Amino acid sequence: MASTKLTRTHGTATNTKKYTWSAWIKRGNIGTQETLVRTRASDTNYARFRTDPDKLEFSDIISGSTVTSLISNERLRDPNAWYHVVLKVDYTQASAADRAKIYLNGSEVTYSTSTRQSQNGDSSFNSANSHAIGTYNDNHYFFGAMSHVHFTDGYAYDADTFGETDATTGQWKIKTSP
Repeated sequence: MASTKLTRTHGTATNTKKYTWSAWIKRGNIGTQETLVRTRASDTNYARFRTDPDKLEFSDIISGSTVTSLISNERLRDPNAWYHVVLKVDYTQASAADRAKIYLNGSEVTYSTSTRQSQNGDSSFNSANSHAIGTYNDNHYFFGAMSHVHFTDGYAYDADTFGETDATTGQWKIKTSP
């Protein structure tokens, strides 16, 4: 629905260095900027995972500085397809490439842009601010369906925690009890 969202404001910050967001999504609109999940304190302190317009994009902004920016080369252009998307963040990792990753249908995407937070830096996610699924700031609504949405606070999981390859068809499928 055009204005459907789920919001929560944390009373206290939790783990701002490590988390995972996973969902199966079916897009209703193609060629649009749509928010999957976000946190926002202000225009200079937010993080969001979205389609923009058909690529997956994760941005983490702290005090007006972009600490992480990942934009996929892959495009999500089939309104009839279910896609499994995973955002894995672990800013404690020594290797910059391991600090933030996006997975699409079980495989890490390739990136047209890839800037990552410094080791042990913080994220805007899990701060004591508003968090939402399906909207940025009462705009950029997600037009489609989401299923098996998971958020793990303090744990950074790969896509195979939430999905697996079907032995018969070779297609990526949901693990109903990850």
